[in-house]
Amino acid sequence: MELFTAVILAGGQSRRMGQDKAWLDAGGRPLLVHVAERLQNLAAEVIVVRAAPTTPLPALPARVIEDRYPGMGPLAGLHAGLSASATSWIFAVACDMPLLHQALIRYLALLRPGHDAVIPYPTGQPEPLHAFYHRRCLAVIEQALASGQRSVWKLYTRLQVRSVSPLELTVFDPDLRSFVNVNTPTEWERVRRLIS
Repeated sequence: MELFTAVILAGGQSRRMGQDKAWLDAGGRPLLVHVAERLQNLAAEVIVVRAAPTTPLPALPARVIEDRYPGMGPLAGLHAGLSASATSWIFAVACDMPLLHQALIRYLALLRPGHDAVIPYPTGQPEPLHAFYHRRCLAVIEQALASGQRSVWKLYTRLQVRSVSPLELTVFDPDLRSFVNVNTPTEWERVRRLIS
């Protein structure tokens, strides 16, 4: 299987959470460390993409880089990750998705040949931040950013996308927990109990 780089997007402002999600206590270590460790043995390298630093990050088993297009959201994070990756493929994930299922990620990786991106559709809508992207996507992303477009979804009409249905996903992750993210303290309390 072709190697890939795991890219964790940690540039959000965590407004609804009220604090930086990277520092949330996930089983005795910061959430960002937990996510990085889940990806460490799957990927050739783990990269964390963040906006211009305002607070220090915890010690990480990852390389930390910054957005080149600050304020442009996840699309800028994908751009930075693809630009910095030593591999042709990245697996992009949000830093607030701690319930990653390694077998599912391996399955998505097997679907890459012949495509520019592998995008799960866990609820009928695409999940762009639990997905694979090839370096071929960079030119399309750069054009979008240059024109002020921030939507990741709009890129898909210009790429060869392998969509992954809920039926496929539930073979590996029956409850689709991999796609649960955390935006509020209430959501975090519920998710924290599921972290092993």
